[in-house]
Amino acid sequence: MFYIKVRNKKIKMAKLAGLIKNSKLVSSSEWSNYIDLLKKEVKENITDEISAIEAIKEPFLEAVKKRYPKKRYGIFFSGGVDSTSIAYLSKLDKQDFICYTVGIEGSEDIVYSTRIASEYGLVHKKKILSIKDMELLFERIAKILPKKDLNVVNLGVGAVELAALDLAKEDNIDTLFGGLGSEEIFAGYQRHEKSININEIVTVKIIAI
Repeated sequence: MFYIKVRNKKIKMAKLAGLIKNSKLVSSSEWSNYIDLLKKEVKENITDEISAIEAIKEPFLEAVKKRYPKKRYGIFFSGGVDSTSIAYLSKLDKQDFICYTVGIEGSEDIVYSTRIASEYGLVHKKKILSIKDMELLFERIAKILPKKDLNVVNLGVGAVELAALDLAKEDNIDTLFGGLGSEEIFAGYQRHEKSININEIVTVKIIAI
């Protein structure tokens, strides 16, 4: 999960994790040391789903609740587990928020977010992107990202987020929540299932983030 201020570009998750120091990214060795410290703090391995849910429930609730702004905010909403959990908790806590979804016609994000928003009565704004829209978004993202980070994945993710930010700005919203990163932390990708050493592949990817 991450939390950003659109206008001043503050990335609070990165600061809390020690990824940013004096407004700059820490070195890869410092980040690796941080990950090693986290690994040493692990007291037990959780192997069943119920125990895993219990272990992350309170930290998740605390992480979201303590970051509620005192004004309307947005949620990058794909209709998946992560963004839906944030939206559902926000709804239970009677927060003032809008869910934003963008994607091409028929995409899973559009289909599932629409279904979930309707089921839970969420305020939901979405935008169907055309090929031309995507081309323009790619051009904008390519100007923002460092050259070393220009690849298909980053352009695709960045384009979708940028389009959602554009929607949020129309509502004068400058604070958004999202669930990006949890797949790496909790080993949610297919590559994790097929990995011989799941801890190693997760650690490498988290460091790469």
